[in-house]
Amino acid sequence: ESIRNQTYKNWTLVIVDDGSDERHRAVTETRLSMLNDPRIQYGWLPHKGVVAARNHGNAVAQGKYIFAQDADDLSLPNRLEACVWEFENNEMDVVCHGLYENYWNENMQCISRRYIPVHPHPNLKEDLKTHQPLPGACAYTKEIVTRFPFREETQHAYDWAMFVDFAYNGAIIGCINEGLYEYVRHSD
Repeated sequence: ESIRNQTYKNWTLVIVDDGSDERHRAVTETRLSMLNDPRIQYGWLPHKGVVAARNHGNAVAQGKYIFAQDADDLSLPNRLEACVWEFENNEMDVVCHGLYENYWNENMQCISRRYIPVHPHPNLKEDLKTHQPLPGACAYTKEIVTRFPFREETQHAYDWAMFVDFAYNGAIIGCINEGLYEYVRHSD
């Protein structure tokens, strides 16, 4: 629903099911057919993990820009519009933006929310040698991710490896210091 409620309307949603069982798959297909929205595509893959699912989605996507989103996260209503504007007006390969992280606060016994800003990094290549300075939620051009697909051997650090590949191969990375994404951090 967070994609269907975007202010930017020219999108296609490619849902990649990473190996759910037949029952879950049937329920998902039924619910999606009830939406009757031709912009939504659904595909099932045998379970291979998040990187294989991202690479598959990137490969079948037909648009000029790609926005990744996990099933338990949300895109705020102006995410697509803000990033497309940045792509179109500043000739970027990647657009990063701030996000809100929602997590279980053990001390307070409640869900807490914090804002994670994003800032331009003039020394991004150096920063990437020691840490991931940019939030993993970003948008990128189909062209850049076709040239540098996610590395499947980096299951738990694929977004860091993505930024390394992009930065060291001359990608132009822009930043929007606005929270455009709701990310759920699980305890594990």
